[in-house]
Amino acid sequence: GGSAPWDSGESLALNSEGWPILKPGQAAHTITMIDTDGAYPAGYYTCTYEGDGELAFGRDARVIKREGKRITLDVTPTDSGIYLRVDSSNPTNPVRNIKLWLPGFENSESSFHPLYIERLKPFSVIRFMDWARVNGSNAVTASDLPDEDYYTQGTDEGVALKYMIELCNELGADPWFCMPHKADDGYVFSFATQVKEQLRPDLNVYIEWSNEVWNSQFPQHNWVKAKADGVSLSEGFRRVWAQESIRDFEIWRDVFGSQSDRVIRVAAGQKDNPWVTEKLAEALNGQFDAISCSTYFALTSSQRGLLSSSTTASRILDLADQEMSRGVRSNYQAHGKLARDWSNKLGRNIPLIAYEGGQHYTAHGGNPPWASALIDVQSHPRIYQIYLDNMREWEN
Repeated sequence: GGSAPWDSGESLALNSEGWPILKPGQAAHTITMIDTDGAYPAGYYTCTYEGDGELAFGRDARVIKREGKRITLDVTPTDSGIYLRVDSSNPTNPVRNIKLWLPGFENSESSFHPLYIERLKPFSVIRFMDWARVNGSNAVTASDLPDEDYYTQGTDEGVALKYMIELCNELGADPWFCMPHKADDGYVFSFATQVKEQLRPDLNVYIEWSNEVWNSQFPQHNWVKAKADGVSLSEGFRRVWAQESIRDFEIWRDVFGSQSDRVIRVAAGQKDNPWVTEKLAEALNGQFDAISCSTYFALTSSQRGLLSSSTTASRILDLADQEMSRGVRSNYQAHGKLARDWSNKLGRNIPLIAYEGGQHYTAHGGNPPWASALIDVQSHPRIYQIYLDNMREWEN
């Protein structure tokens, strides 16, 4: 979903909410519901808008009725998306607040489709790392928080906090927020204050500083390394990681005040290297409420060396079974022991929780000779049992 950026073929001015301010005779266009392979409903859509101007539609949408600033569209989904062109001759009253309503949802009170809500109901915690575009985020001050009234929520800045909170309130699920690594105290304070004011009082909130700081693929790793001694995962690196985490944790707890027990501070390490998680926990010196790592299972580097063009999906799944009872199990057990040890040390329960997980059979480095087998693994009947085995190893 979402909309592509506005395009006019010439210099285009936008107001603070991203709507085009057009000169007389100028037009701008965008495409919405892009890259969906037609995976959105067919039927009669309603478009409403404000301002002076005209709207034209194309590709998957055909106008069948205009009633002032309310347009009825007949939409036949393909992979082309819905083309929208705006023509305006009054820059002091630009076309804005364009809303494209799915069939039967005009003026819906919820921002979310019922089927979306239904499919998320099994989950008691929703982590918003990707919605907030945390990896490599350039957010620094409170002014960098995404605008809930911006013309699209599909920007590189991420989705507005209002919608994350609204989703959790509807689901009755605890949110898990990752604080951007460059965010200053004002950003964190504003974020935490909005959550305190708008989140259901019966819900808790998980807080993590950035995401996979140990992972050298991400800009946040290099940012910490530069602030420390230039050495990945050194003592100085871990000290900066912990200091930044604690600073944000303290702001959240201060904002929640007498309800600070609702704030669950997460020490998130590396599943395949429990030493990283252990050393992070030491650097945090007990200023956390949960130990976390991922729960992925994948081919190891030595296993990939055994593969060839004749490798089958069954062979890869045989290797998965082997790794489940070796590396996966031992790494889970190490993290479980770490959580138990800290529980005993602090005299309070420190749970072990997962931040991401699942099968991770991907084509490292492009298109290896066994790529077709990796594709077959994705829907092979045995993958179901291996997922269950992964969950059981985690529970154990």
